[in-house]
Amino acid sequence: MTMMTESYLLPILVLLPSLAALLLIFFKGRGRTLSLLAESLALATLLCLWWRFDHTLQSMQFNFSLPWIPRIGASLSFGIDQLSLALTTLSTLTFLVVDLYFRDDYEGKSNLYRALFLLVQTCLYITFLSTDLLLFYMGWELALVPIFFMILIFGGERRKLVAMTLFFYTIIGSLFMLLALIALSVEAKSTSYATILAQSGAHVASFGRIFLFLAVTLAFLIKIPVAPFHGWQPLVYSETPKRGAVILAALLSKMGMYGLLRFSIPLFPDVVRDFAPYITALAIFSIIYGAITALGTNNIIKFIAYSSISHSGAIVAGLFSLTLIGISGAVYQMFNHGVLVVGLFFIAYHLQTVFNSKQLSDYQCGNASLARYMPLTATYLFLIILSSIALPGTNSFVGEFAILLGIFENSTTHALFAGTTIIVGAVYALVWYQRLIFHSNQSSLRTRAGVDLDRTQIALLTLLVLLIFSIGFFPELTLYKFKVLFFKQ
Repeated sequence: MTMMTESYLLPILVLLPSLAALLLIFFKGRGRTLSLLAESLALATLLCLWWRFDHTLQSMQFNFSLPWIPRIGASLSFGIDQLSLALTTLSTLTFLVVDLYFRDDYEGKSNLYRALFLLVQTCLYITFLSTDLLLFYMGWELALVPIFFMILIFGGERRKLVAMTLFFYTIIGSLFMLLALIALSVEAKSTSYATILAQSGAHVASFGRIFLFLAVTLAFLIKIPVAPFHGWQPLVYSETPKRGAVILAALLSKMGMYGLLRFSIPLFPDVVRDFAPYITALAIFSIIYGAITALGTNNIIKFIAYSSISHSGAIVAGLFSLTLIGISGAVYQMFNHGVLVVGLFFIAYHLQTVFNSKQLSDYQCGNASLARYMPLTATYLFLIILSSIALPGTNSFVGEFAILLGIFENSTTHALFAGTTIIVGAVYALVWYQRLIFHSNQSSLRTRAGVDLDRTQIALLTLLVLLIFSIGFFPELTLYKFKVLFFKQ
C-alpha cells in the first residue's frame, strides 16, 4: 500500500456509510444487507488503518486535504492519531454490532431508519477525524440531524417533546462553541487545527481566553452530559428508538469528551489549569448524583442513562487531572464505557421486548426469579455489571484505577471523594441487578415462549463479554495504544 493510497483511507471511511444511506433512501428492499455490507467495508478499512498505523508517532497520520473554502483557509482535511483511532474503532464496532443485533421493521420505513442510522456514523467519523475546525463543527452539528428525525419519526409517544428538548439543550452549547471557534479562526487567519493549536490564542486577552475556554467547554459538557447539564439525557434515552439510544449513549457522548481533549485542554493550557479543580469537583458531583439517581429509578432505560452520567463524570475527572496517567485512563475508559453501555442496552431492550415494559415494577411478582426462566440473560447481564462496578479483571478496572491515580497526583481530597464513588457505583449496580433478576413476574414469563436470548444475541453478547475480560486481563496490549501523546505536560 503506497503513501498516496493510504491518504485516501480516511475519506473512504467517511464516505462509505453516507453512500450506503443514499442507496437505502432511493432503492427499496435489501436494506439490512446493504447496511451490513457498508459496516463490513468500514471495518475492513479500519483494519487497514490499524495495520499501517505507527503508534510511536505523535503526529497525525494518513493525512488528507482538499481545498474547500480557500478565502477563509478552510479545507476538507482529515487525519488520525491515537485518540481518533480509539474512538473511530469504537464507532465502527458499535455500528456493526448494533446493526447485527436489532432487526427493526417500521412498516415500510425500515430503509429510511437505517439510512438515518448510517448518516450518524458518517457525522461521527467527520467529528473524530477532521483536522479543520469548520469541518469539525459541521460534523458536530450534523450528527444531531439524523438523530432528531429518528426520534421525530420513529420515537415514542412523547417524541415531539423529546426531539425539541434535545434540540434546545444542544443548540445552546453549540452556539457558544461556534462563537469561540470563529474567534480562534479569525485570530489564526485559518481554520486549520494545527495552525490554531500552534498559536493557542496567544494574542487574545486573558479575559477573552477565559470566555473562549468556557464557551467550548460548556458545549462539550452538555453533550457528554455532566450534571447539572444532563436534563435532556434520561428523557431522550427513554423515548428514542433502540438504535438511536445506543448510539447516543455509546458514541455521541464521546463527542463531548473528545472535544474536551482535542480543544478545551490543549488550546487553553493556562486557563484550563485554573479551572481544572472546579471542573473536577463538578465531575465528582456528577459521579455521585448519577449513582444515587440510578439507584432510585424504576425505568431500566433511565437506569442506563443515570449510570452513564456517573461513568462520564469519572472520565471528565480523569481528563481534568491534567496528568498523562489520568488522561490515558480517561481515553481508555471512553472505549470501555462504550462497550459496557452497548451490552446494557442489548439486555435492557431484550427485557423490554419480553415484558412489553421498561418499568422494573412490571417485572416483579412475589419471589419468582428471572434467573430461573431466563438464565442466559441473567448470566450475561451479571458479567456486564461486573464491568460497570470496575471489578479487577474487567476492562473498567484498569481505566478507573488510572483515573484515580491521575486525580491523586493533583488533589488528595478529590481522589478521596472520587474513590468513594467506586463503592457507591458497586452498590447501585448490584442492588439494581438484584431487583431486576431476583424479583420477576413469574406468571408473565410462563406465558411467553422462547423468552431467553437467541443465537445472534448470544454471539454478540459473548463478543462483548470477551472484549470486557480480554482488555481487563491484558491491558498492556491496548492501554499504551490509547495514550494521548500530543498532550503537553
